[in-house]
Amino acid sequence: MSTEIDLGANKRFQNGVTPLDERNLNHLFDGIRKALKQTTIALALDSPNHSFGSINKGAAVPNAFSTTLRNTGLSNSGDLNLTNSNPAAFNASLSSTEGIASGETRILTVRPNINLSAGTYNTTITVTGTNGGSATFTASFEVHTPQFSTLIHAENIEPHGNFNVYLPSNNSQDVIYVVLEDTLYSLESINMMLQTTDYYSFDLGSISGAVWRMGDTLYFEIRNFGPHVDYITIRVYA
Repeated sequence: MSTEIDLGANKRFQNGVTPLDERNLNHLFDGIRKALKQTTIALALDSPNHSFGSINKGAAVPNAFSTTLRNTGLSNSGDLNLTNSNPAAFNASLSSTEGIASGETRILTVRPNINLSAGTYNTTITVTGTNGGSATFTASFEVHTPQFSTLIHAENIEPHGNFNVYLPSNNSQDVIYVVLEDTLYSLESINMMLQTTDYYSFDLGSISGAVWRMGDTLYFEIRNFGPHVDYITIRVYA
């Protein structure tokens, strides 16, 4: 014996809720599939933030910083997209933008840009997968206006002449900065960041030579290859 089911009565029994038809089922399953995909892709960075510290304007920028991006989920992330909130101050790149399978890694590399004006710089870098998952990295960096010491040396160098000089820097810090300026003709300068035992060679056109540091003493060897007198100034700041 068969029994007929009155769908209309069933609707009323469900208090007005429409039974799931094929369209509603497809919509439900799409939502489930998307939810499962999102929960099975997990992008994470070994180091989610980094401070590059601070430098005086004109000094060499810090080295690039790299961290590992991992997919700790179960599904492939799909192609990776990188966004950088402050590209004027920071450069960011991935070792590859191909999708990361479960357990695979990529390398994110970030560095401050050169020739930044004095100021405080921050950025937020986000890596997202087209199939889902995202990871965020933040970085900061400061550039200071240098406070020069008093002029510590000035020298006229005759054509094809040279001078050798050593100067106490009166600065026991681990890192000091030297500015050497050829101010009479070429109006060039060079900035040097010196650790306690660093050696630095330079070329300002007609003027070239070297400077090195031994503890708190600076040693200069400078030669004028030009046909005229050059006026050299040396300044040191911390």
